[in-house]
Amino acid sequence: MKVDVKVHPRSKSVMLKSGDVWDVYLTEPAVDNRANRQLLKVLKDAFGCDVSLMGGHTSRKKSVLIGLGEAEYNALKEKYRNR
Repeated sequence: MKVDVKVHPRSKSVMLKSGDVWDVYLTEPAVDNRANRQLLKVLKDAFGCDVSLMGGHTSRKKSVLIGLGEAEYNALKEKYRNR
């Protein structure tokens, strides 16, 4: 399943928020691919499945491929909606 993500590098803490797009707050800077690596690790830990970056490697708006079905994805989206 393809998911749209907006990354916020150099945040004070790591946090996920769901909405029309996922807002992912990362502590790493967007230098030398560090934020992208942290993004994939954070999403893999949160979703519990394989995650890969499809597009937006140098942008704050990214497309990510996650290995979840629609029902599992919707449950996770609800879990992170009010954070």
